[in-house]
Amino acid sequence: MKDRRKKRFRSSRASLRTSGRTGDPVREMKILYGLASRRLREFSVVPPQCSVSVGAAGIAYALARAAELTLDSELLWAADAWIGLAERRALYTRAFTSSALKITRKGIGFASLSMAEPGLFYVKSIIRSHFGDSAEANKSIQRFLSIAKRRISRFADVYLGGLGLALAAKRLMSCTRSSRLCRDLSRFSRDALTGAWTTPRANILGNRRYLGFAHGVAGLVFTTYACGDPRKASPLLEELRHTGSRLKRGLRWPVHANSNFFLDGWCNGVAGHLLMWTKVWQHSQDDKDLEMLDRIAWGVWESGIGLSNLCCGAAGQAIILASFSSVIDDRRWKVRAADFLNVVPPRWSKYEPPQSLFNGELGLLLARLECRHGTPPRFPVYGEDISHAATNRTLPLS
Repeated sequence: MKDRRKKRFRSSRASLRTSGRTGDPVREMKILYGLASRRLREFSVVPPQCSVSVGAAGIAYALARAAELTLDSELLWAADAWIGLAERRALYTRAFTSSALKITRKGIGFASLSMAEPGLFYVKSIIRSHFGDSAEANKSIQRFLSIAKRRISRFADVYLGGLGLALAAKRLMSCTRSSRLCRDLSRFSRDALTGAWTTPRANILGNRRYLGFAHGVAGLVFTTYACGDPRKASPLLEELRHTGSRLKRGLRWPVHANSNFFLDGWCNGVAGHLLMWTKVWQHSQDDKDLEMLDRIAWGVWESGIGLSNLCCGAAGQAIILASFSSVIDDRRWKVRAADFLNVVPPRWSKYEPPQSLFNGELGLLLARLECRHGTPPRFPVYGEDISHAATNRTLPLS
């Protein structure tokens, strides 16, 4: 069934342009999650209720980013309301776990940007900096550091461990004017990255290693370029350069080394590799890296559309294509990113809660906004570093 769906959406360019959704994502966000919404009033969010990936912290992030793109103060106030609710309910039993979705503390740990408490304070820090509230932004950054340092269970993992926290710490440096906090964030980011590199070698380079962004080699290379010394990543980068598989005009990598299992999206698929190589080219400005970027972009395009969401599907593919387009200043790829979104099937399973930023319709709404706006697009939460616009910009509140 999945193969038939994938083939169905890997259709002609003509059909790509005729079957799109037409709603206004800002209006939809306000109806579903705005200050007057029933979900906000009743805190109608399925567990885990407070995480970035699935819960209220992710809703707050999406609203804050939408406010940044549109300069809409109503969205920013809604983001503040959601993050306030998330913080007040953070100690509840179902704040970061869910029996229905099989999300447990053993699986997610306590120091994860996407699934645990550090993500909540990461988002709050960004929101308070948008308000120009330095004191509360600094307090939230201190809470982020305090919790993130406590126990990192997966150092070499972007989604569930140290690499994601390292990227977050670097991003938060733009949310404070405190030189002491900037030093603490920089030190923590370096230490978390060091922890990833000192993880047993088999976890990084073994035969069954993950190659993708969320849990594997691409994420390690990206974070090393963003937070450390890019030269350290050179061996892994060259290995990836010479081990990709051709896909028509494109290039892609399997989920695991020495396997024939391929995915399309950000977490374990070719879209995550495009995000990584975009960062690499920003550093190198080398023609061979630009050529690699173009081949991977075609790999995303040729892989087609299966799922709809941000993590594994078309919403994430589209934002990354649009972001790549902005970085290399080639508008054609932004048009192709919009084409991806025009055929996304608006269907969600019971394991994809609609309010989930990474696995639900909220991520699709944000993708539609990112891809149609003039501001350089950013892949949510983790892709901030390839944007030149990640600053502590105070937004107008009237």
